[in-house]
Amino acid sequence: MYIESDFYKALNNALEKPVRGPAYHRLALAIESLINNKTINRGERLPAERDIAEQTNLSRTTIRRAFKELLDSQIIVAKRGSGHFILEKYQAGLKQLAGFTEEVAFRGHNPEAKLIEQSVDTIHPDDSLKLNASFGDEFFIIRRIRYADEMPIAIEKAIVPVQCIIDPDEPFEGSLYQKMSLTRNQPVRAMQKIQARLPEGDEANLLEIKPETPILRLERIGYNALGRVVELTHSAYRGDRYSFYTELTI
Repeated sequence: MYIESDFYKALNNALEKPVRGPAYHRLALAIESLINNKTINRGERLPAERDIAEQTNLSRTTIRRAFKELLDSQIIVAKRGSGHFILEKYQAGLKQLAGFTEEVAFRGHNPEAKLIEQSVDTIHPDDSLKLNASFGDEFFIIRRIRYADEMPIAIEKAIVPVQCIIDPDEPFEGSLYQKMSLTRNQPVRAMQKIQARLPEGDEANLLEIKPETPILRLERIGYNALGRVVELTHSAYRGDRYSFYTELTI
């Protein structure tokens, strides 16, 4: 059980971080970061709206809208007569474009990666078509296991035009999008396709799951500021530890 004084101290510190958006959105992100860094544990009850308002100087309307955002994102659940409680499963949003490293770190987790393949090579014709490439074009290719808090979450194979990376032969580490930004080719928008399927090849072993455990297959095509295709990523996410959410409006 968390100590409320520690919770409010951490919450106010999180609210001081420079995050764009309205106050309720900043509050929702702050609460989510406290969940992810285990200031408040999954399954525990959040303080009441009135108490948060008193400790943060935010209006109850702002807090109510922040709770709604967390509810819509399936990060918390409301129990009639009992309050709001933290859900158990990690969620990732689809509204904003971010690499795995940036997304996981922003949400309070510790991102890590294990490089299992790096090359400069030609690619399969199907992938070449998606990248609007010509026959024989070479690409920078990396395949990594992505971790959150030391748990394998995804296997990611990224294919990027070789000119988007300053030194493609240098052993890769860190954020792919940050390295692409050095050539001003980082993606600014993307199209994603997600489908459920069973693991294939070495996926179950690398993700440390049983072969019958479903995974989420994600394909992302990223575009730079000039509208050019600069990324094709194939990912396999653990279906038992990771889920995606999006918001629809009418």
